[in-house]
Amino acid sequence: MLEAVGRFPAVMFCKAITKIIVKRLQRVLPLLINYSQNAFVPGRSISDNILLAQELLAGYNHTRLPERCTLKVDIQKAYDSVEGFSVGSPEII
Repeated sequence: MLEAVGRFPAVMFCKAITKIIVKRLQRVLPLLINYSQNAFVPGRSISDNILLAQELLAGYNHTRLPERCTLKVDIQKAYDSVEGFSVGSPEII
């Protein structure tokens, strides 16, 4: 048995182990990922959250509802800028 195992390259074993881990994680991940996480989840789309936000803001014009507050958060990717430099611009800011 060990002789047969020795004939296969180590890369094949890495691929096999990776496939086993992926199959096991596919069963568990849906239980761990929050329902509001829509990006990079199969069957979900980030545009769902955008549409939800638009519908919520459209409803803020109704006078029958109590006063509310809207908070807009601008999330910038870490690689979009570096302190002292701007991506796409060679000069120092």
